[in-house]
Amino acid sequence: MLEEYYSRLAALNSNPDILKGKSNDDKTKLKSLLDNVSKKIEGSEEELEHAMKEFISIFDEMGLGESIETVKTRGLSLKRSTNLPRQLINDVTIMTLKNF
Repeated sequence: MLEEYYSRLAALNSNPDILKGKSNDDKTKLKSLLDNVSKKIEGSEEELEHAMKEFISIFDEMGLGESIETVKTRGLSLKRSTNLPRQLINDVTIMTLKNF
């Protein structure tokens, strides 16, 4: 799930124009979902995963998922038993929020 979240943030960061055709309400919704991920960084694994899943779901519902294929991202190779790297999630989320 981390890969899915990261790929969507990479799409937003590498091509901010994908939001140009979206309404202010859509942009606000995405921003609030990212804010929620930031707030859940200190929460439990389940809370953080739920916040990321919400963002992924809305991102895809808005039709932005197609932009992921055009973005080259570095793969995140994590062991299955590894906890979510919260600092990475926090840093990339904050960087993306600056685009809004």
